[in-house]
Amino acid sequence: MKVKPLLNKVNSGTFLQEYLVACGVKEDEVEDYIDLPSCEDSDIYFEKAELYPNIDKACAEIKTAVEKGEKIAILADADGDGTLSSAIMYKFLKGCLDVLKDNLVVFLHTAKQHGLKTVENLVQQVIDSGSRLLIVPDAGSSDNEPCMVLKQNNVQTICADHHETTPTSNNYATVVNHHLGEGLNTTLSGTGVTFKLIERYCELFLGTETIDKVYREFTPFVAISLISDVCDMTSLENRAFFIYGVDNLSCVPELWELVMTLNYKGETDPHGFSFGLIPPINALCRSNDQKGKRIFFESLVGERSIDDGIEILRKAVNEQRKAVDEIMGSLTGSNMDNDHKATVAFIENEQANYSGLVANKVLSNSGKPTFVLRPVNPTQYSGSLRSPFPISDIINKSRLAKAEGHLQAAGLILPKANLKKLLKYLDSHLTNDIICDTIDVTARIAPKQITTQLCYVCENNKDMWGSSGSGIVEPTFYVKFTAYSKDVNIYRKKTNTGKISAYGVDFIKFKLSEEDIAEWTKYDKFTFEAIVTLCTNEWNGRVYPQAMIQQWEVTPINKVKSLAEDEDWRDLF
Repeated sequence: MKVKPLLNKVNSGTFLQEYLVACGVKEDEVEDYIDLPSCEDSDIYFEKAELYPNIDKACAEIKTAVEKGEKIAILADADGDGTLSSAIMYKFLKGCLDVLKDNLVVFLHTAKQHGLKTVENLVQQVIDSGSRLLIVPDAGSSDNEPCMVLKQNNVQTICADHHETTPTSNNYATVVNHHLGEGLNTTLSGTGVTFKLIERYCELFLGTETIDKVYREFTPFVAISLISDVCDMTSLENRAFFIYGVDNLSCVPELWELVMTLNYKGETDPHGFSFGLIPPINALCRSNDQKGKRIFFESLVGERSIDDGIEILRKAVNEQRKAVDEIMGSLTGSNMDNDHKATVAFIENEQANYSGLVANKVLSNSGKPTFVLRPVNPTQYSGSLRSPFPISDIINKSRLAKAEGHLQAAGLILPKANLKKLLKYLDSHLTNDIICDTIDVTARIAPKQITTQLCYVCENNKDMWGSSGSGIVEPTFYVKFTAYSKDVNIYRKKTNTGKISAYGVDFIKFKLSEEDIAEWTKYDKFTFEAIVTLCTNEWNGRVYPQAMIQQWEVTPINKVKSLAEDEDWRDLF
């Protein structure tokens, strides 16, 4: 088992600080980062909204539209961040500025599309609605042409966005975006930028009491959006938003009910949101269920029962699961090419919303970079890529295709004629130093270093551990030790659980297969290598260190026969 440790050594007393700094938290901010949950003045870590370029202009445009009684439109971008940012803007306009519901129009994408450049001709819909102001949270910074058409038709556009852009990307909208400023937190979500716009409006026109209200009621939306959009959580401001938002979840009854119902055991750490509330929202965004999207949005902003919203989300998850299973079942024969260093799967155009999910599943089976493609026209493919290692830059360097997104998860566009060329290019360029089977871990440790103190650190800071894109993941450790058959226990209930007790630590693995059990139990003495996470276990009033096995390898240690046991001992001389 090859591993690449982030830290060269582990000291239980200073581990958390050293780990956070290694992940990217600034050294002079690390103590504040750790102390935030108990800090009464956590709001001091929020950047001033007034520093955002164009924000005062955007506030003035909203004020003018409200005072004139003009119809205001909101475009809810089709993902978790877009839904949450649109919800707080809607709640602000209606609840704090008293804009009549008849003067608010919410547009929802028909599928998982982004911004104003969509197939459903949103620009014309906005014009036909009679709206004079369009607010686009979480998108729009580079939608120059659509905003030009809107302006020509007397519709002003405000974009509260967090995607990369330049001052000249959109000359026809008022763009509030941290990438246009200097020294701002450019890792904040679209919901976070929308919150800044709302906060600044309160500062300019409404006063302290309203600012306090929006902090209580809207920061929970920001907190969830940071996890849903996999934002970099090494930022002190993002950490403050998450802690402050979670602390105020109960101030938003609809959101609180969603979290308590959909997050496992109501967990409010990043893992709880990542595997609880967020996937159903994204499943709904991927669907074409316009009525369902409208019902969920109305339940999220308090205009109908949240139970209706929960029912819609569960329906969306079930339909998504069914659709993905059907696609996976169809990936045989000509629909799959697994003969290269990258795997290619082909789907139909009507299955486009699920290309990323299918790519993840194919990747988990093949372990290779995966392209899930569909024919958007007679000469071009479009789709999703997922990879176990960074590959987007390699693809773009080939000039045979264009990958847009993250290095290991992106959208892909290429001419059909280039597909075979791209696969051959990758066959020659994905060398061993790129296709690396080395596993990233926090550190190598000996079993005796797995102390209760270290386990407490890993167990009690779950509000920091996010997905890989967040910059700070749950610490993982590589251990290697000699084990004996007497140390192995197998517990057979609904699923098989294995335990190896060594050096005062229980190493636990759930859901062992029969093949795994045979591997664990067929040797009297063996070397055990594992990647583990750490926690504690309480038994009879005492607390013990415990290691949860993520990956493992067993290597037998052959017993060396004594001279008396070896019939051909003379051959040794």
